[in-house]
Amino acid sequence: MKDRIEQKPLTDSVFEKLRSEILHGKLKHIRARLEPFAAELAVGRLSDKQLLRLSELIQEMEALDAKTDLEKILDKNREFHYIIYSAAENETLVAIINQLWRDILRLRSQYLLTPHGHVDSTHEHRMILEALTARDRKRVYQLVQTHCEHSKITLLGVDTGAHRAEEDVTSEMAESGPPVPLATE
Repeated sequence: MKDRIEQKPLTDSVFEKLRSEILHGKLKHIRARLEPFAAELAVGRLSDKQLLRLSELIQEMEALDAKTDLEKILDKNREFHYIIYSAAENETLVAIINQLWRDILRLRSQYLLTPHGHVDSTHEHRMILEALTARDRKRVYQLVQTHCEHSKITLLGVDTGAHRAEEDVTSEMAESGPPVPLATE
């Protein structure tokens, strides 16, 4: 029995399969549940120094142009999310998210290059930070889930840049079931 998962390079056929799986909702539910769950676990565990770094990263991303600074934006975006997810203090969860991110890197970079992708993503980061600072678990979960959903919608061409109303996303979240409740500290 193998105790390691074999990593395969992301070829065009694998890329198309991932895109197809996202289109058919197979990966959507994984990412839209794991990332918000990790962020929810991080609420109250982020230090003032980490919250300050998240704010700095948002400012740094806002100053960059997706067409000329895509790699820098991707690095800062990754750091933003992993500061949050690492604060969940669940190495297995972070490892799974990390693998998922590696698998969809090409898709995520395409999202930032869409007409509103970078601006919308950075705005959503600011809202996530505000909810983290307010220690609002439910809001953090909803915002991160919406953030994951927006990238998927834009990549699949379902959205022309204007996102659905927040009520629509909340309604969709209700259909997919509530987040797993966490014990309050």
